[in-house]
Amino acid sequence: MKYAIVYSSRTGNTRQLAEKAFEVLGEREGGECVYFGEVPAGPLEGATAQRFREAEILYAGFWTDKGNADSGILSLFKELGKTDNMPPEIILFGTAGFGADQTYYDRIIQAAACELPESVKLKASFMCQGKMQQGVLERYRSMLEANPQDGRAKLMVDNYHAALTYGRLSTFSYLFRPGCWHGGIALCYRALIFSLRDAAGG
Repeated sequence: MKYAIVYSSRTGNTRQLAEKAFEVLGEREGGECVYFGEVPAGPLEGATAQRFREAEILYAGFWTDKGNADSGILSLFKELGKTDNMPPEIILFGTAGFGADQTYYDRIIQAAACELPESVKLKASFMCQGKMQQGVLERYRSMLEANPQDGRAKLMVDNYHAALTYGRLSTFSYLFRPGCWHGGIALCYRALIFSLRDAAGG
């Protein structure tokens, strides 16, 4: 099966998931990756358009912006649909700064799926929390210093620390710990691997 992996990544979280997807799918026999990389800039033309046209399934990764996939990946969906280059099936995967809420993740996937052409089948999806930038922590710490009773600021500080497992778990054995859906991006690899394998039929 020919497939394409495309992603949009603002801080590197989604890029790491895309690289893991490329690694896992590359270990399967009978598959061929016709495209791997970030969302192409500008209109889809020439060889790049041909690669997407050849793909039987598209793995599309995004970061979350205002409760939806980011504008880069959404623009790609529109471009692919407009030029009839969209693969017939898609698997969405993404990262969000705020985690531990599957209902929130489901809403993001639903919003992104609504942007797909009607002819495209959403075969599977995967979401997890990614590491947030240091500036986010400093902002909410300042809010807590000004008002120690600020429940929202405390929640966001706790959420920041919950995501710190991203990038710190370097050995493969850590990827098989329970709770991988909400324990930071590194712990999400196990769930991602099984999502990919299930969607690919084994």
